[in-house]
Amino acid sequence: LITLVALAALAALALLALSTAPGRGFIRDQIEATEFENGLRLSVGSIEGSLLGAMTLRNLALSDPQGTFARAPAIEIVWNPLAFALGRIEIENARAETATLKRVPEFFETPPSDAPFFPDYAIAIDAFALDRLVIEAPVTGAQRIATITGKARIEDARAHVTLDAASRADGGESGERLALTLDAVPDDNRLDLDAALNAPADGIIAAFAPWSGALEAKIEGAGDWTRWDGRLEAVLDGDETASLALTARNGTLRAEGDARLAQIIPSGVAALFEGDTKIALEARLEEPITAVTARMNNAAFSFEGQGGVGVSASQFDNFEGELRVPDASAIANSVSGSGIRTRFTLNGSLTRPDLAYTLTADRLTANAYGVEGFEASGSTSVDLTQMSVPISAQARRVVGLETAAGGPLTDVRLTGDVMVSWPRVLADNLRLRSSRLDATITVLANGQEGRYGGAIEGRLGDYALQSVGLFDAATGARFNGDAGAGVALEGSIQARSTALTNAGARALTGGDTALSSDVRYGRDGVTRISNIRLASPRLQVAEGGGEYSAQGVMDITLSGLSSDYGPLGLTLGGTLAQPVATLTAARPDVGVGLTDLTAIIRGDNGLYAIEAEGGSDFGPFTASMTADYSGKRAV
Repeated sequence: LITLVALAALAALALLALSTAPGRGFIRDQIEATEFENGLRLSVGSIEGSLLGAMTLRNLALSDPQGTFARAPAIEIVWNPLAFALGRIEIENARAETATLKRVPEFFETPPSDAPFFPDYAIAIDAFALDRLVIEAPVTGAQRIATITGKARIEDARAHVTLDAASRADGGESGERLALTLDAVPDDNRLDLDAALNAPADGIIAAFAPWSGALEAKIEGAGDWTRWDGRLEAVLDGDETASLALTARNGTLRAEGDARLAQIIPSGVAALFEGDTKIALEARLEEPITAVTARMNNAAFSFEGQGGVGVSASQFDNFEGELRVPDASAIANSVSGSGIRTRFTLNGSLTRPDLAYTLTADRLTANAYGVEGFEASGSTSVDLTQMSVPISAQARRVVGLETAAGGPLTDVRLTGDVMVSWPRVLADNLRLRSSRLDATITVLANGQEGRYGGAIEGRLGDYALQSVGLFDAATGARFNGDAGAGVALEGSIQARSTALTNAGARALTGGDTALSSDVRYGRDGVTRISNIRLASPRLQVAEGGGEYSAQGVMDITLSGLSSDYGPLGLTLGGTLAQPVATLTAARPDVGVGLTDLTAIIRGDNGLYAIEAEGGSDFGPFTASMTADYSGKRAV
C-alpha cells in the first residue's frame, strides 16, 4: 500500500511538474525532436497555460524537407488529459484565429503502413474552429481565405460529426462551401445524413482534383437507422455527373443509379467511362468484417466484385473481382481486341493488399501488333511506391510481326518480373520463348505518359526469307515507342542459312551462307537495313543496304564478288512475292565469253521472266526467257 501511494504521489508530482515553465519547455523540446519518416517536422515557439487543461501553443510551424509550409501564430486548446490516459481523446474546444498555408508540402516517399486507418481511441471534440486560413497563391494559383468550424464524437460504432467550411478569394469573391451533418447512433435508432458541396472551377478543391470545372454535390435523406432513404446528386460544369439512390436498412447501405465518370477519374482509364455507367454498391456493416458487393457496367466494360472489408482492422478479406472489356478500342483509339477479362483477389492491408490475378484476351492489338489467345497470371503485394509483379504469360499467336520475324510466331511464352514505382515501370529479366524464338527483354516505361523503351537480345530459328530459304538468326536491338505512335527498333542481325529453297540462290552462293546487317525498324512500318555482309563458298557481299515495308515492298542494293561471275551488282525492288531484280556482272563467261551482263528479272510467286543483254565472244546479245521455280525443279 505504501508503494502504491508513493507511485501515485510521484505521478501527481510529474503531472504538476509538466505544468511548470520547465515542464512545458520539456514537452516543447520533445515535440520538436520528433522525426517523421516522410520528413515532416513540427516546431512550437512556446506553450502557455496548463498542460492539464487549458493551454495555448504559440508559433506552431509545420515543415517538410524544403522548409516551412504552414504556420499558426496561436492555437488555444482546452482538453482532458485524464481521458487520454483511459483511451479517449476529449477536447472541449480547439481554436486558431489565423493560420497560413504557404505551399503544398513535398514529403519523402514512404511505403504504406500496415497499421489501421483509425487510432484505437474514442474521439470527442465539442468544438473546433479555424477563423481565418490564408491559402497562398502557390497552392491554388491565387490567394484564398478559408474558415472551418465543427464538432465530432466518434466511438463504439457511433458517429456524430458537424462540419462547416467555406472559402473566398482575397477580394471577397465567394468560393467553396461544405456543410456536413452526420448523426449515426444504431442503439438509439438514429441516422441523419446531409452534405452539400459547392466547389467552383477556380477554387481550392479544383486545384487538386483530377477534373476541371465547377462541381456541385449534395446528399439528402430522411429516416432512421432501421429505414433511411436519400439521394446523392452531383453536377459538374452544368452536366449531371451522378444521380444515385441511397438506402440504409439496419446497417445495410446501398447506392444505385447512373454516373458519368469520364471527367472525374484519371485520364489513363477515362475512355472506359464515356457515357452513362450504372452503379450498384452494397455494404453490410458488421464487425469485424463489412461485406461489400459492387457492380458497374456501361457500353465499354462490366465489373463485379464481392468480399469482405474490415474497416477497423483496415483489411481486405478475400475480395474477388472480375472486369470484362468486350471491345478493347474503348481503352484507346490505337488499341483493338476482344474477349478481355481480368479476375483478381485481394487480401490483407487496405493500403498494401496481396493481389492474385489472371488476365485473358481472345485478341489484343495496338498499332497493328498484338497477340491472340493471350493469358497471364501472377501474384504480388500491391504498393505503387515500389512493387514487384511476377509475370507468367502465354499467347497462341503473335500478329503483325510475321514479316519482321520471317514467319509466324506461335505458342509464345513470357516470364519474368516487372518492377512498378508508378508511373515508372521496369522489367529487366523478361524471357520470351517459342518453338522458333528465345530472347531476353529489358523494358522501361512511363505508364502515365504512355512511353516505353528497352532492349532485346535473342535467337530466331527458321527465319523464312521468301523466295530464298530458311535461316537461323541472332539479334541485339534497342526499341522505343508510345501508345499513339507505335514502336521503333534499331540493332543488328546475324543469320546463317539452314535450307536454301531457291535453286538459283544455291547455284549463286554455292551452299551455306552467312549474313549480317544493321537494322532500323521505324514507326512508319518500314525496315531499313545497312552494312549488309554476305559470306558463302561462291559469293561474297561487302556492301549493301536498303529498305522494305511491312507490306513486303523493298528497295535494296548489293554489290559483291562471285567466283563464277566476277564482280556483281544487284538491285531488288517490287515485293517479296513479286520481286524485280536488276543484276549486273562484269565477266560471267558461262562458256561463251559473256561480259558486261545486265539482266532484269521479274518474279511472280516462283515464276520468273528474264530480260538480258551484254557482250560475248560472238558479239552483242539480247535474251528473253521464263523460268518456273514454283515446284521442286526449274523448268
